[in-house]
Amino acid sequence: MPTYNQPSFQDYRSQISIIELALHSGYEWQPKKGKTMPVLYNPSFDDHIVVKNPNDPANQVYFQTGSYADRGTLINFVSNRLTSCFSQFNNPNRTPAQCINDVLKDYLGIVPERKQSVKKLEDFIHQSFREAATEKEFSLEHYKLSQLSAENYLTQERYILPDLLNLPQFSGTVATQRIYFNEGKPVSLAGNEQSPNGERVLENIAFPYIPGDGEAINGLELRTATFKSHAAGSDRSHGVWISNANELPTQRLVVGESAIDLLSFRQMEISTGLHPQADSRYASIGGSLSLDNLTTLEKFMDKSTQLVFGFDNDDKGARYALTALTAMSKDNLSLTQASQQGYVSLQVPSPALQQGFTKLIEDHSRAIQTYMPQASSDLSEDLKKNMFHWRTDTKVPTLEIPLNTALLNTVNNQLIQQGQFSRSVAIVRPRGKDFNEDLKVEQLRQVKRPVLLINPAKGQIVNRFSTEEDARQFIEKDLTKKLLPIGTELQVLKADPNQLRPNVLGEIRVTSSGLEKTYTDNFKTQANRQRHEPSKTNEQTL
Repeated sequence: MPTYNQPSFQDYRSQISIIELALHSGYEWQPKKGKTMPVLYNPSFDDHIVVKNPNDPANQVYFQTGSYADRGTLINFVSNRLTSCFSQFNNPNRTPAQCINDVLKDYLGIVPERKQSVKKLEDFIHQSFREAATEKEFSLEHYKLSQLSAENYLTQERYILPDLLNLPQFSGTVATQRIYFNEGKPVSLAGNEQSPNGERVLENIAFPYIPGDGEAINGLELRTATFKSHAAGSDRSHGVWISNANELPTQRLVVGESAIDLLSFRQMEISTGLHPQADSRYASIGGSLSLDNLTTLEKFMDKSTQLVFGFDNDDKGARYALTALTAMSKDNLSLTQASQQGYVSLQVPSPALQQGFTKLIEDHSRAIQTYMPQASSDLSEDLKKNMFHWRTDTKVPTLEIPLNTALLNTVNNQLIQQGQFSRSVAIVRPRGKDFNEDLKVEQLRQVKRPVLLINPAKGQIVNRFSTEEDARQFIEKDLTKKLLPIGTELQVLKADPNQLRPNVLGEIRVTSSGLEKTYTDNFKTQANRQRHEPSKTNEQTL
């Protein structure tokens, strides 16, 4: 029998680039979305990928946006799409390696004339990014950062208090970039330097990014009310904005999508008295999430640090949380290509998690049937699209989750409760879209109901009151009805939206004999005031 040498995967990688195979398979180049790496999109499968090393086809690697699992070499690209754009090669009678080989062999067999249009576009992409590679690398000196002004975008339009920005916790984490425009191009100004011809000077808020403790700034996020960008050359993959720079790891690290969100979250923690201690760091990933971001965050933590995900309360934020939990899982979880648009596929090898998710599906289905029993056929179809389900075409049990914020959050909650991770993890979610929106609402609440009764241990606001007298009446008459456990400690605070730290009015401890109350002089009951203060005569009053 004649023999022949079948090309190895390494041989294929030297002959085929990810970009050319993706273009051939229905992906479209999106030139406006990638400044340093090309972004390709397959509209048939709603699949965005980013390709690294675009000018070196033999060493190209890719990652799917918003995913840790879907990344790697040309071989990974094909393997992860055998159920989508390469499904015609997904033969159950052949091994995955053979199926991958079939895809690549088929492409190599296409006559050169058919490849010509793809190669022209690929060459154009290579040229575009060769030119981009010659641009200047990030240079901090170019931006001439200066001290943050007392009145700025954060304090005037984002409700961030100056006292928060002046805390040691955020020292050096926010600055000002002053610019004017010369023939349409921005020119940076230092300190109080004025523009040469009286041009209007604009101020950007600058959030520095660093790749690790003690390391040099490797990027900037620039913000105004109408402008949001990253400085040219910023390394967003290996840099994060972070508080408490150059300090020992803290008890927890809260990571979010923007520095403004994290400043807002921290301000609410302090102004409500729920977490005034400075035992946390706050880190921003700048609106995108990659495996490199998590690697960078590890530099600011030790084994005991809890990682808290504080992403936006929307589909993208919930997807980020799921992606991060999957990457940190010790249950061999993996995100794979979904079988249909509008879904996320999660491989779940763990029998315990499988059992939990099966119950979740049953409970969700029962709730749908209970609350919408008379749904029309069209509505029933829509409901089915918002249902969890197990795929039936995979060897590893795979859960398909609709791209729906509430359902993704439900899955994330289940993982937090039952999953095993490489470190302690938790999730905090804003009530609105993000924490800055929550901060605005909280400050309005503090105007209307400034007196708070809080349970610091649980991080919980028990009640709010319009006046101190309302708070006293509630404590005297209604608090005992709540059947609080013995040992519970509460605080009474008075908040002010223009003041970072609330005033403590009193402390309450639940004991076996009742409520043990310690009030400040200004918060004593009327009876106590009358008992301790001498009554005034008419003469004294006059």
